[in-house]
Amino acid sequence: MGRKISNDERVLWNKVAATTDKGLSEPAVFEAPKAPTKAIKNSDRPTIQHFQVGSVSKPFPSALIASNETKHRPDRRIRRGKLVPEGRIDLHGLTQAEALPELTSFIFRAAQRNLRLVLVITGKGKVKHVDGPIPERIGVLRQNVPLWLKRPPFLSLVKDVIPAHQKHGGSGAYYVFLKNSYR
Repeated sequence: MGRKISNDERVLWNKVAATTDKGLSEPAVFEAPKAPTKAIKNSDRPTIQHFQVGSVSKPFPSALIASNETKHRPDRRIRRGKLVPEGRIDLHGLTQAEALPELTSFIFRAAQRNLRLVLVITGKGKVKHVDGPIPERIGVLRQNVPLWLKRPPFLSLVKDVIPAHQKHGGSGAYYVFLKNSYR
């Protein structure tokens, strides 16, 4: 049941209803929003620690750090080129139609062997000097392999795709981190 309508509200409603074609006679009755059923207890609220200028703060709890910041800890090793891929595939010279089945079978075999990190070499693409009105894409495999690996059938197998270090091929290769769902 809704709340009672005051006389002022009824007069206003009648003025509005008179301006419409439908000839509305009764104002709509709206339910008042219900109060939250569970009150927040003081013990549920986070407490603010007392802090004085010049004192050292406590470290931030690691559980509250965003998951994307802690997603991969090998990032320092990637920058230094210290990661050692457990498998590799070279797709140089293949067309997209040839490369996709090769990549698919390689990733599935790597996942079955419980590998965690593999290297996919795409190459950097050919440099073409074309002066025509339609630009040609350079490095089709380099552009498409990361996109392929983020779609089915790879979704359940691939955790992340990161450009490789220079000693493993640089911008012409990718580290592929696998989820190891077969374990």
